[in-house]
Amino acid sequence: MPEALAHPQLADRGLLQTHRVGSEDLQLVGIGAKLDGIAPGVDSPPPTLGEHTNDILSELGYDKAQISGLKEEGAI
Repeated sequence: MPEALAHPQLADRGLLQTHRVGSEDLQLVGIGAKLDGIAPGVDSPPPTLGEHTNDILSELGYDKAQISGLKEEGAI
């Protein structure tokens, strides 16, 4: 992967984007197509493991006590 990310065409086309994740920089490859001369970008890095668990479970109808119980049981 490092060799592929170091290929000069990625940089020349402006496809490499760097996002800060915690204490590290994460290099992402953007979308290789342009629409009306504009290349869409990657707005944010991918979520970290479990980052949206509470939000998703809340949307599914779990309350805070149920989510806490799942955490205590080691289910999430």
